[in-house]
Amino acid sequence: MERDPGLSGPSNFRDLGGYRTTDGRHVRWRRVFRSDALRLTEQDVQVLRDEVGLRTTVDLRTGFEYGHQEGGGNPTHVARLAEVGVTRHHLPMIDETRVARHASDIRPPAAKGYLKMLEKGGPALAELFTLLTDPANHPLVFHCAAGKDRTGVAAALLLGVLGVDDDTIIADYALSQENMARALAKIQARPDAERILAGRPLAAFEAPTDAVIGFVESVHATHGGWHGAAAAIGIDDATVQRLRDLLLTD
Repeated sequence: MERDPGLSGPSNFRDLGGYRTTDGRHVRWRRVFRSDALRLTEQDVQVLRDEVGLRTTVDLRTGFEYGHQEGGGNPTHVARLAEVGVTRHHLPMIDETRVARHASDIRPPAAKGYLKMLEKGGPALAELFTLLTDPANHPLVFHCAAGKDRTGVAAALLLGVLGVDDDTIIADYALSQENMARALAKIQARPDAERILAGRPLAAFEAPTDAVIGFVESVHATHGGWHGAAAAIGIDDATVQRLRDLLLTD
Protein backbone atom coordinates (compact mmCIF):
# COMPACT_ATOMS: atom_id res chain seq x y z
CA MET A 1 0.00 0.00 0.00
CA GLU A 2 1.20 3.51 -0.79
CA ARG A 3 2.23 5.71 2.14
CA ASP A 4 1.11 8.78 0.20
CA PRO A 5 -2.60 8.59 -0.73
CA GLY A 6 -2.01 11.04 -3.57
CA LEU A 7 -3.13 14.42 -2.26
CA SER A 8 -2.12 17.47 -4.28
CA GLY A 9 -2.82 20.19 -1.68
CA PRO A 10 -0.78 19.15 1.38
CA SER A 11 2.88 18.41 0.69
CA ASN A 12 3.68 16.29 3.74
CA PHE A 13 0.60 14.05 4.15
CA ARG A 14 1.41 10.38 4.70
CA ASP A 15 0.26 7.15 6.28
CA LEU A 16 2.02 5.87 9.40
CA GLY A 17 0.97 2.31 8.57
CA GLY A 18 3.18 -0.58 7.54
CA TYR A 19 6.05 -0.01 9.93
CA ARG A 20 7.32 -3.18 11.59
CA THR A 21 7.57 -3.38 15.39
CA THR A 22 10.30 -5.07 17.35
CA ASP A 23 7.93 -7.94 18.25
CA GLY A 24 7.24 -8.72 14.60
CA ARG A 25 3.90 -6.99 14.15
CA HIS A 26 3.05 -4.05 11.88
CA VAL A 27 1.26 -0.73 12.25
CA ARG A 28 -2.10 -0.97 10.50
CA TRP A 29 -2.52 0.91 7.25
CA ARG A 30 -5.11 3.66 6.81
CA ARG A 31 -5.67 4.24 10.53
CA VAL A 32 -3.34 7.15 11.38
CA PHE A 33 -1.84 9.82 9.12
CA ARG A 34 0.49 12.75 9.68
CA SER A 35 0.45 15.96 7.64
CA ASP A 36 1.18 19.60 7.15
CA ALA A 37 -1.72 22.11 7.12
CA LEU A 38 -4.76 20.66 5.36
CA ARG A 39 -5.05 22.96 2.35
CA LEU A 40 -7.23 20.60 0.36
CA THR A 41 -8.12 20.72 -3.32
CA GLU A 42 -11.49 19.46 -4.53
CA GLN A 43 -9.76 16.28 -5.71
CA ASP A 44 -8.24 15.86 -2.24
CA VAL A 45 -11.72 16.05 -0.74
CA GLN A 46 -12.79 13.12 -2.89
CA VAL A 47 -9.72 11.06 -1.98
CA LEU A 48 -10.06 11.64 1.77
CA ARG A 49 -13.83 11.16 1.82
CA ASP A 50 -14.32 8.32 -0.66
CA GLU A 51 -11.02 6.41 -0.60
CA VAL A 52 -9.46 7.05 2.81
CA GLY A 53 -12.71 7.60 4.71
CA LEU A 54 -11.06 10.16 6.99
CA ARG A 55 -13.07 10.82 10.15
CA THR A 56 -10.92 12.99 12.43
CA THR A 57 -8.39 15.81 12.17
CA VAL A 58 -6.20 16.99 15.05
CA ASP A 59 -4.54 20.38 14.59
CA LEU A 60 -1.45 20.88 16.76
CA ARG A 61 -0.89 24.53 15.80
CA THR A 62 -1.33 27.56 18.04
CA GLY A 63 -4.63 29.38 18.29
CA PHE A 64 -3.32 32.16 16.06
CA GLU A 65 -2.37 29.69 13.34
CA TYR A 66 -5.62 27.76 13.69
CA GLY A 67 -7.80 30.83 13.38
CA HIS A 68 -5.92 32.92 10.86
CA GLN A 69 -3.99 30.70 8.48
CA GLU A 70 -4.93 28.44 5.59
CA GLY A 71 -6.29 25.09 6.67
CA GLY A 72 -7.49 26.60 9.95
CA GLY A 73 -9.68 29.64 9.61
CA ASN A 74 -9.52 30.01 5.82
CA PRO A 75 -13.16 29.62 4.68
CA THR A 76 -12.30 27.63 1.55
CA HIS A 77 -10.24 25.05 3.40
CA VAL A 78 -12.65 24.85 6.31
CA ALA A 79 -15.46 24.20 3.84
CA ARG A 80 -13.49 21.48 2.12
CA LEU A 81 -12.78 19.75 5.41
CA ALA A 82 -16.51 19.92 6.07
CA GLU A 83 -17.10 18.24 2.70
CA VAL A 84 -14.87 15.38 3.81
CA GLY A 85 -17.10 15.02 6.87
CA VAL A 86 -14.42 15.06 9.55
CA THR A 87 -14.60 16.04 13.20
CA ARG A 88 -11.95 18.69 13.90
CA HIS A 89 -9.97 18.96 17.15
CA HIS A 90 -7.59 21.79 18.04
CA LEU A 91 -4.85 20.71 20.47
CA PRO A 92 -2.07 23.32 20.40
CA MET A 93 1.34 21.97 21.42
CA ILE A 94 3.01 25.36 21.79
CA ASP A 95 2.28 28.09 24.35
CA GLU A 96 1.48 31.20 22.31
CA THR A 97 2.96 33.46 24.98
CA ARG A 98 6.36 31.89 24.32
CA VAL A 99 6.50 31.96 20.54
CA ALA A 100 6.57 34.54 17.80
CA ARG A 101 3.28 35.88 16.46
CA HIS A 102 3.64 33.86 13.30
CA ALA A 103 4.69 30.61 14.98
CA SER A 104 4.51 28.18 12.09
CA ASP A 105 7.63 26.01 12.11
CA ILE A 106 9.86 28.96 11.13
CA ARG A 107 12.95 26.79 11.52
CA PRO A 108 13.49 23.26 12.78
CA PRO A 109 14.49 23.10 16.45
CA ALA A 110 17.60 21.29 17.57
CA ALA A 111 17.30 18.04 19.50
CA LYS A 112 16.80 19.85 22.83
CA GLY A 113 14.03 21.87 21.24
CA TYR A 114 12.22 18.71 20.22
CA LEU A 115 12.55 17.26 23.70
CA LYS A 116 11.14 20.47 25.20
CA MET A 117 8.35 20.39 22.64
CA LEU A 118 7.50 16.85 23.75
CA GLU A 119 7.45 17.78 27.41
CA LYS A 120 5.67 21.14 27.10
CA GLY A 121 3.22 19.71 24.59
CA GLY A 122 2.33 16.85 26.93
CA PRO A 123 -1.35 17.76 27.47
CA ALA A 124 -1.99 18.01 23.73
CA LEU A 125 -0.18 14.74 23.04
CA ALA A 126 -2.02 12.95 25.83
CA GLU A 127 -5.35 14.10 24.38
CA LEU A 128 -4.27 13.06 20.89
CA PHE A 129 -3.45 9.57 22.17
CA THR A 130 -6.80 9.41 23.95
CA LEU A 131 -8.57 10.24 20.68
CA LEU A 132 -6.60 7.47 18.99
CA THR A 133 -7.85 4.90 21.51
CA ASP A 134 -11.39 5.25 20.12
CA PRO A 135 -11.78 3.37 16.81
CA ALA A 136 -14.72 5.64 15.96
CA ASN A 137 -12.11 8.36 15.34
CA HIS A 138 -10.21 6.30 12.75
CA PRO A 139 -8.87 7.12 10.26
CA LEU A 140 -7.32 10.15 11.98
CA VAL A 141 -4.75 12.67 10.79
CA PHE A 142 -2.73 14.92 13.09
CA HIS A 143 -0.87 17.89 11.68
CA CYS A 144 0.79 21.25 12.31
CA ALA A 145 1.91 23.86 9.77
CA ALA A 146 4.72 22.09 7.92
CA GLY A 147 4.11 18.61 9.32
CA LYS A 148 7.69 18.08 10.43
CA ASP A 149 8.41 19.49 13.91
CA ARG A 150 5.36 19.29 16.16
CA THR A 151 3.89 16.57 13.99
CA GLY A 152 7.28 14.84 13.87
CA VAL A 153 7.50 14.75 17.66
CA ALA A 154 3.98 13.33 17.93
CA ALA A 155 4.66 10.71 15.26
CA ALA A 156 7.92 9.65 16.89
CA LEU A 157 6.26 9.19 20.27
CA LEU A 158 3.37 7.22 18.77
CA LEU A 159 5.61 4.92 16.77
CA GLY A 160 7.91 4.55 19.76
CA VAL A 161 5.19 3.36 22.16
CA LEU A 162 3.83 1.04 19.47
CA GLY A 163 7.21 -0.67 19.44
CA VAL A 164 8.69 0.60 16.17
CA ASP A 165 12.49 0.70 16.38
CA ASP A 166 14.42 3.96 16.56
CA ASP A 167 16.02 3.64 13.11
CA THR A 168 12.57 3.39 11.52
CA ILE A 169 11.31 6.36 13.54
CA ILE A 170 14.26 8.40 12.28
CA ALA A 171 13.63 7.23 8.71
CA ASP A 172 9.98 8.28 8.92
CA TYR A 173 11.01 11.74 10.09
CA ALA A 174 13.51 11.96 7.23
CA LEU A 175 10.73 11.58 4.65
CA SER A 176 9.74 15.14 5.49
CA GLN A 177 12.94 16.50 3.94
CA GLU A 178 11.91 15.49 0.42
CA ASN A 179 8.38 16.69 1.06
CA MET A 180 9.65 20.07 2.24
CA ALA A 181 11.33 20.48 -1.12
CA ARG A 182 7.94 19.85 -2.76
CA ALA A 183 6.31 22.41 -0.48
CA LEU A 184 8.91 25.05 -1.34
CA ALA A 185 8.56 24.36 -5.08
CA LYS A 186 4.78 24.84 -4.84
CA ILE A 187 5.20 28.21 -3.17
CA GLN A 188 7.90 29.36 -5.59
CA ALA A 189 5.56 28.59 -8.49
CA ARG A 190 2.89 30.96 -7.13
CA PRO A 191 2.67 34.55 -8.40
CA ASP A 192 2.71 35.80 -4.80
CA ALA A 193 5.72 33.71 -3.82
CA GLU A 194 7.88 36.69 -2.89
CA ARG A 195 5.30 37.91 -0.40
CA ILE A 196 4.81 34.47 1.14
CA LEU A 197 8.52 33.79 1.51
CA ALA A 198 9.44 37.27 2.77
CA GLY A 199 11.14 36.94 6.15
CA ARG A 200 10.85 33.18 6.06
CA PRO A 201 14.30 31.53 5.92
CA LEU A 202 14.92 28.45 3.82
CA ALA A 203 15.52 26.63 7.11
CA ALA A 204 11.74 26.61 7.45
CA PHE A 205 11.74 24.00 4.68
CA GLU A 206 14.32 21.70 6.22
CA ALA A 207 13.90 18.57 8.33
CA PRO A 208 17.48 17.78 9.44
CA THR A 209 18.01 14.15 10.36
CA ASP A 210 20.63 15.01 12.97
CA ALA A 211 17.97 16.85 14.98
CA VAL A 212 15.71 13.81 15.23
CA ILE A 213 18.65 11.52 15.96
CA GLY A 214 19.56 13.78 18.87
CA PHE A 215 15.92 13.89 19.96
CA VAL A 216 15.68 10.08 20.02
CA GLU A 217 18.90 9.88 22.04
CA SER A 218 17.59 12.52 24.45
CA VAL A 219 14.34 10.61 24.99
CA HIS A 220 16.31 7.55 26.04
CA ALA A 221 18.77 9.52 28.17
CA THR A 222 16.11 11.61 29.91
CA HIS A 223 13.13 9.27 30.14
CA GLY A 224 14.62 5.82 29.63
CA GLY A 225 12.79 5.37 26.33
CA TRP A 226 9.47 6.03 24.65
CA HIS A 227 7.30 4.44 27.33
CA GLY A 228 9.00 6.54 29.99
CA ALA A 229 8.49 9.68 27.92
CA ALA A 230 4.81 8.84 27.46
CA ALA A 231 4.36 8.23 31.18
CA ALA A 232 6.09 11.53 32.00
CA ILE A 233 3.45 13.49 30.07
CA GLY A 234 0.46 11.60 31.46
CA ILE A 235 -0.04 8.77 28.96
CA ASP A 236 -0.60 5.67 31.09
CA ASP A 237 0.09 2.01 30.35
CA ALA A 238 -3.59 1.27 29.72
CA THR A 239 -3.69 3.88 26.95
CA VAL A 240 -0.52 2.50 25.38
CA GLN A 241 -1.89 -1.05 25.48
CA ARG A 242 -5.16 0.11 23.93
CA LEU A 243 -3.22 1.78 21.13
CA ARG A 244 -1.22 -1.36 20.51
CA ASP A 245 -4.38 -3.46 20.41
CA LEU A 246 -6.05 -1.13 17.91
CA LEU A 247 -3.16 -0.08 15.70
CA LEU A 248 -1.03 -3.20 15.40
CA THR A 249 -1.61 -6.30 13.33
CA ASP A 250 0.29 -9.49 12.62
